[in-house]
Amino acid sequence: MTALGEALHCEWTKLRTVPSTGWLLFTALALTVGASTLATVVEKCPTSCGADTTKLSLTGILLGQAAIAVLAVLVMTGEYSSGMIRTTLTAVPRRTTALAAKAIALTGVVLAAGTFAVLGSVLAGHFILPGNGFTGAHGSLPPCGTPARPSRSCSPCSTSCRSSATWGPWTRPGSTACNGMGR
Repeated sequence: MTALGEALHCEWTKLRTVPSTGWLLFTALALTVGASTLATVVEKCPTSCGADTTKLSLTGILLGQAAIAVLAVLVMTGEYSSGMIRTTLTAVPRRTTALAAKAIALTGVVLAAGTFAVLGSVLAGHFILPGNGFTGAHGSLPPCGTPARPSRSCSPCSTSCRSSATWGPWTRPGSTACNGMGR
């Protein structure tokens, strides 16, 4: 095993045995999904919607990042307060290798937790926003698999939910399916 591999194994052991890691990851997940769910529950679309539903569904990411920042600070600097950094640097004499191992372990854990947080936020938006009026009739595309209701001025492509400008029930800002035809 290389020096980086051994250092990574040590950092992974430290990261998973400290209780604050799990609590901070859970806090980040709860803040991200909770704030996103709250934002999608509060936002209504009575007649015409100009809101970016993707941005609305991912509102909680800003709060979740605060918990991740606290975790990153604790992982990178936690050993300095107790003096355990001397033991770490004795075991891994190259400081860059030790810091790289910390960064890699932290990145992996945060990437996994962030994936679940974003998935939870997007799913909350997917299920809540149509009930709040974000439908094809109000300017948002219906979920995939649900045919759009064609209007008098529709083109053949407006009955399809898939286009390069859409992902599920969400559209990119300033773009509409089939260049705005049929909606």
